[in-house]
Amino acid sequence: MIKISRSVRFLAVCVVFTAWVSVHKIHVVEEKECRGNNFLQEDDGCEVTVLGYVPSSWERSWMQNISRWKSDDRGWKTGCEQMQRDKEYLQFFEKFSSDPLRLINETDIVKDKQHERLRQVFSFHRMYDSCSGKENFLYIEPLVSFLRHPGAVCFSKHVQDKSYLMLPSSSSIINKGAKKYFFDVGASIYVAGLGGDSQKWFVDNYRSQGIEFDHIFGWEAKPTKPSKQWNSVPPDIKRKSSWYNIPASSEKGHPDNPWSFVREIARKEDFVVVKIDIDTPEVEIMLVMQLLEDEILLGLVDEFYFEHHVHGNPMQFRGWGNLRRKNENMLHPGIEHSYKIFQLLREKGVRAHSWV
Repeated sequence: MIKISRSVRFLAVCVVFTAWVSVHKIHVVEEKECRGNNFLQEDDGCEVTVLGYVPSSWERSWMQNISRWKSDDRGWKTGCEQMQRDKEYLQFFEKFSSDPLRLINETDIVKDKQHERLRQVFSFHRMYDSCSGKENFLYIEPLVSFLRHPGAVCFSKHVQDKSYLMLPSSSSIINKGAKKYFFDVGASIYVAGLGGDSQKWFVDNYRSQGIEFDHIFGWEAKPTKPSKQWNSVPPDIKRKSSWYNIPASSEKGHPDNPWSFVREIARKEDFVVVKIDIDTPEVEIMLVMQLLEDEILLGLVDEFYFEHHVHGNPMQFRGWGNLRRKNENMLHPGIEHSYKIFQLLREKGVRAHSWV
């Protein structure tokens, strides 16, 4: 059980609950004045205790059965048969993933039933607020299907659809003096990449949540004409970007290892987002394991995005290629290992997301 300092003074009767908590950082529930997002921050000695990560019923079902439901066939028949049975959960998720708490606010149906359905579909962190004496639930997308949009392949959603990813909001970050960093490992160029733009997607979507990155660090191994990258970057982003057209290293302590940058630059109070997708599985998994095994890094990283290339996943027929034999001698080669990695990171306090 880890405790986090809380620096919020209650100012008004009208209270809006929006929250995101990381087990190891100063990110806590806020109570905001009705007149807007500006609120007094004052140390009142309160504490927020993160009680743990709670996977939804939907997530637990997939976690327990993914070894049976996975397949290396093109149509992913067994997985799609299960997703068809889960269609009610899928529809609920698509309706409320942008704001799960909206369900409670927009209907007069008994609140307990609403909470029950939320917990069946959405995973969350449990958090106790010593000031209010209440326990709150901090939602995140569940780990289901082949860890992309749960409607992809089996229904109409495209495999590159990122609308399933649940981002935090600026109101979740109470330390206004803290820096906000984005480390993009496998950045391509600003406006394009194999799976769509990466840098631009993160800038635009975090900005839509009121989060503006103070600095962006990117690594891209593919030799690229500098103007191809920098001519596509908006002036305000160019001034706060560092883009390295070299491979990221997985060697611990290496100057080109992205974790060396995170360790040197970020502080615990900062908001840190990291994405790893370099299409080199042996390097990627080493970087992920370094995060899992390093308490200092776990204390620095808030949001983590990772595309894990594994067999038993229909992406083998949608861009990855057949990985069953190729991955035989690798650590964590199957989709069941993906589930374990993401859930373990969440249990350690990192909001871990499966990237596209």
